[in-house]
Amino acid sequence: MIYSEEQYPFLVNDIIKYIQKIKETEKATTLVDIIMDYCFKFNVEIELVGDAISSDLYFKSFIEKDCEINKMFKTKNNINTEEW
Repeated sequence: MIYSEEQYPFLVNDIIKYIQKIKETEKATTLVDIIMDYCFKFNVEIELVGDAISSDLYFKSFIEKDCEINKMFKTKNNINTEEW
């Protein structure tokens, strides 16, 4: 399916519904993994989904927080200056 920028809110909404469905049975799965699964399952380009998510500041922030909790990337608080 092809989405235009005007349709990003609908794509984000669809992704959120998919996340809710998956989280009902697989609570430990990260949001990034679920979003990647969505892309492959529904044949939606990852870059398009990334653009759509970045247009929704609250959803983007929610995903960033999930990444921090699951230690998917370092935050400012996690930087070890001894490694420098």
